[in-house]
Amino acid sequence: MAMNAWNCFVYIMLGVIFLASANSVDSLADIGVDQESCCSSSDLEDQCGFVCYPILKPLLQYLEKCQEMDLQIKELEDMFREQSVEIIKYKSKTEVLSKHLENNFCDTKFCESDHRP
Repeated sequence: MAMNAWNCFVYIMLGVIFLASANSVDSLADIGVDQESCCSSSDLEDQCGFVCYPILKPLLQYLEKCQEMDLQIKELEDMFREQSVEIIKYKSKTEVLSKHLENNFCDTKFCESDHRP
């Protein structure tokens, strides 16, 4: 389940970045950056962060809640498995005790006296 959320996150991030860059910046020259200094400029990273972070912040908050819910679900599943094992163990003990009780009850003189003609 975490892998599906991660894949969804990646696709959404790519879409949001694409839409943000397509709508706000037509070319690097529009924001005053020549193509040669693009790789070495931290200003471009700052400008991108300034634009992208407010867009991605709600998505990041949602993903954090999803991770918390995934953790809670995993804990509940583990608890359910443990309780299922306990139930099976107690059912088995109950069956053994029930058979033991039947055998002991029928072995008593009371049971034998009821079967005499």
